[in-house]
Order: sequence, then C-alpha cells, then structure tokens
Amino acid sequence: MKKSTDGGNTWTERRCTWNKDASINPSIALDGLNVYVVWQDYTPGNYEIFLRKSTDGGKTWITKRLTWNEVWSSVPQIAVYGPNIYVVWVDNIPGNYELSLKKSTDSGDTWITRRLTWNKGYSVYPSIAADGVNIYIVWEDATPGYPEIFLKKSANGGDTWETKRLTNNAGYSTHPAIAVDGSNIYVVWQDDTPGNDEIYFKKGVLY
Repeated sequence: MKKSTDGGNTWTERRCTWNKDASINPSIALDGLNVYVVWQDYTPGNYEIFLRKSTDGGKTWITKRLTWNEVWSSVPQIAVYGPNIYVVWVDNIPGNYELSLKKSTDSGDTWITRRLTWNKGYSVYPSIAADGVNIYIVWEDATPGYPEIFLKKSANGGDTWETKRLTNNAGYSTHPAIAVDGSNIYVVWQDDTPGNDEIYFKKGVLY
C-alpha cells in the first residue's frame, strides 16, 4: 500500500502481507481514518477472501479471514459507508461462477453472507458502490450467451435486490466499474463491439 496525506505530493509505502502463497486482486475502501483492504489469498491451500482493517489511517492493522470454501473465492470488491461494510466476490461453490456478498453493520466485527446470483452463465468481475442504505453492484454476465453488463440495486442495505441489464451489444461487454454519488450512478466497462476493445460509459439518475 502507498499512502499520501498531502494530495499525492509525497507518499509512504507499507507492505501489507507476508504470506507463504499468492495474495492477489486487492480492493480498498475507506471512511475517515478507517481503511479496509480485501484480497484473495492462496495461503490456506485454496483461494479465500481476506480482510485487513486499520482504524488509524493505515499505521496498524488487524486481519480477518472472510471465507472458508471448498473451491476458489476470487476477485473481491469492497464498499464502505460508515460502519457498514459490503464485500462482493466470485464463488465457484455452486459449480458455476456466481456472486456472493458479505455485509457487516459493525465495522467488520460480525458478518452475514448472501448469495446474489443464480445464473446459467458465469457471473464475474463485480464492482460495488454504496451510498447510505443504497448498494449497487455491476458485473459481467454470460447468461445471454456472451458477456453483458448487469446491475443489482438494493435500497435497504442488501436485504432485497432488483436486477437490471445495462448492455445489449454485438460484442463482448466486460470488466465493469461503478461509482455513485447521491442519485447519480456512473458505470464504465470494456467493450469490443467496435472491433477493438474500447471504454464505454453509462449514467443513471435515481430521482
């Protein structure tokens, strides 16, 4: 991790893991001095999701393992809003790549887990954003027969969800990312519909 406290003019660097096997695909979120990092780690002999939490801006850390699965859990993404932490990742437990979510309402002390997709095609590369009790997840889904971008929205902290298909393109739409500010939702993704991989953008307004 690199940290700057002056808008990026100067930086300090800190190593976050010292593991015997691969630690990959990190994602980071923060709320004030609280910093949260998730990643997938092969140290248990299987890729699992781990979390590191700092309450002092990254000076000291505690580590928590989030998954204990028989098959890979991979590409985690994290969003934080106050004491609410949301971690989404790809799980192959159902025999197909599907999305799962862990939610904590007490800054990571306790967690509940929810499976988010039951699709005939793979669901991969999630991205997540949170604003209050509103949670938004985009991902790449091959259920239509080729990859398209889908969105899940929850207006009650992840208790219930609505699903919306965002793309319907001739080419592959992959690797989405999402950002949210109030009623404005912004999604970007990679698309080879023009015959070359290019970046596309969608904007949605809730109210």
